[in-house]
Amino acid sequence: MPHMDGGDGGGAITGAALAAVLVQNEVPTGAIDGANTTYTTAAPFIAGSLQVYLNGDLLRVTDDYTVAGGLDGFTTVIAPRAGDKVTAVYIKAA
Repeated sequence: MPHMDGGDGGGAITGAALAAVLVQNEVPTGAIDGANTTYTTAAPFIAGSLQVYLNGDLLRVTDDYTVAGGLDGFTTVIAPRAGDKVTAVYIKAA
């Protein structure tokens, strides 16, 4: 994940630059039906930056989901049920 701080440490993402690449509360593409486990984000993301939430609870990578090889989606270990809310937070890849 890129270094993010308020200082002027070279390469830090701050302010408007961060707002341009940070995706928050995105509802990924994929059916939430108790059977589907594959979801796609709207944009590719930087490795290690994806956070997945189920009904507001942060899921744990490996234990609860795995990241797709192309860094543009993920697969949940257990299929979310109809009515569940799946959201993603990530930093877009360049």
